[in-house]
Amino acid sequence: RMSHDTIALRDEELPQGRPLLEKVMDQGRVVKDLPDLKTCREYFAAQFALLPAQYKALEGPPAYPVHLSPGLERLQHQVEQELRERELGES
Repeated sequence: RMSHDTIALRDEELPQGRPLLEKVMDQGRVVKDLPDLKTCREYFAAQFALLPAQYKALEGPPAYPVHLSPGLERLQHQVEQELRERELGES
């Protein structure tokens, strides 16, 4: 079952899960065979079945939990520090 998503840096390896995005185009060229509609429907049905029922509600579903990876948290902290130093003179 799905429990949450994690947003990570492109080259960051995470111990669990798998990337949701795949490169399909590069410089205007298709670089991966695209699935047909039947395959897309089957993939959706399989993934949707893994989602807990509470997130499938049409009215008032709770927000699905999304976490930042350790690498992305470090990058966020670094950028915030640089902005504070540059904009506010903090160190």
